[in-house]
Amino acid sequence: MAVITAVMLSPVVPAAHIALIRLSRRAGGAVKFMMFSFVVYALFWLAPTLCARGPAGGTALYLVAGFSTIGFLCLGYAEAFSMLCRGFSLRIIMDVHIHGPLTLPGIIGKYGGGMGAEGLVMKRIRTMEKMGLVAMDGETLKAKGARARFAGRMGLLVKNILKMGEGG
Repeated sequence: MAVITAVMLSPVVPAAHIALIRLSRRAGGAVKFMMFSFVVYALFWLAPTLCARGPAGGTALYLVAGFSTIGFLCLGYAEAFSMLCRGFSLRIIMDVHIHGPLTLPGIIGKYGGGMGAEGLVMKRIRTMEKMGLVAMDGETLKAKGARARFAGRMGLLVKNILKMGEGG
């Protein structure tokens, strides 16, 4: 029953996420709104669970099953959202759709609303700088701190385990 309830309540995530984005008066914040919508979803599931199963909240197995389902569905939503926001291939297809047939230099120049491939790389570097993962030293990009080194090691490990090769 925990899994069924979690699945039935899953539309709360996109509904809350879209509502928060639409109600916001400032650009950006979509990822924070998504995380907040995950919390809202978990609370929407937890409140009736606690009411129906008493103050103890039911058995541990029930709670684990429900929260595992919620986690799985939230990760799926986050991945879908990420593909729409940051998907390289999807962005190329959208640019070709908007501008019609493009040459390779045209695709590179039009990428990301005219930002171009270099703009894409610089945008991602700026994001990683804000997160404290990298630092630019002139023309050189350096990993910054233990979190960056850990992320690099984990990325290499996972790619090696999954035999993904060098690509993105």
